[in-house]
Amino acid sequence: MNKKIISTLMAGSILLSFAACSKTDAEETTSATTEATVASSDETSKETTEETTKATDASTVSEDEGRIYEVYVTDRFDESIEDGVYRVSNYTFGDDLSTVTLDLYMYSYLTHEEVDNLKSGDKIYVGCWADANFDGLFDVGEMETLDNFIFVSQESGLTLIEQADGLFYINDGMGSMATDLYEEQATLKLSPDLKIVDNAYVFGKDGIKTDENSYEYSSLQEFIDDLNSDSIYTIPDLHVVVKDEVITEIYINPDLHEPWKE
Repeated sequence: MNKKIISTLMAGSILLSFAACSKTDAEETTSATTEATVASSDETSKETTEETTKATDASTVSEDEGRIYEVYVTDRFDESIEDGVYRVSNYTFGDDLSTVTLDLYMYSYLTHEEVDNLKSGDKIYVGCWADANFDGLFDVGEMETLDNFIFVSQESGLTLIEQADGLFYINDGMGSMATDLYEEQATLKLSPDLKIVDNAYVFGKDGIKTDENSYEYSSLQEFIDDLNSDSIYTIPDLHVVVKDEVITEIYINPDLHEPWKE
């Protein structure tokens, strides 16, 4: 969960933000962006495989220009999958039910420090590497805080949702979280004591919560039987907990903004 890149750019360097989408685009726009002032970045150790770029220095941008924050994204330095929580789609369980092959996504976020420094006039850029629903530049208005929700753009409905680890996930205000592809069609082992829960609340500063509407499956086969039944509307995404490259917990349909079965 700790493999990410954040870049903080001046308003005049939007082209550089979009250039991050591909090497080709980056090469084509290099000359066009050489004059942009970019804050220096500190690369963390290879163990965490994170790079974070500090917020633009106040001396390089005027107060009325505001700052642009880009959400963290993934940069893979090795083949291992770090412990953490991930979003999953396009999954297929192995015949012996001991493995699963899937598309693994990490959640896009801002840090607590960055959120504390946000002010009206700043912008949050959720770009081409994130979920298509979030492709855009969002203006930070007069922020309104409600419990663990921070409304940063009333016009778009964009919100930041605080998590138990102090990170703020990007939410479109309609229940969908921005994500970044971590690994495509990865194969992971499933714990013999795998926990599978439907209708759980997985996003929030209090951690994963269940209530009387939550349902814990007795086995993986029971969940697969539901997936193969005529009662489903769609194949749900999953929110998974990974430890030592083994999935230990699965939470079904994490956004909960529409049912996946009758």
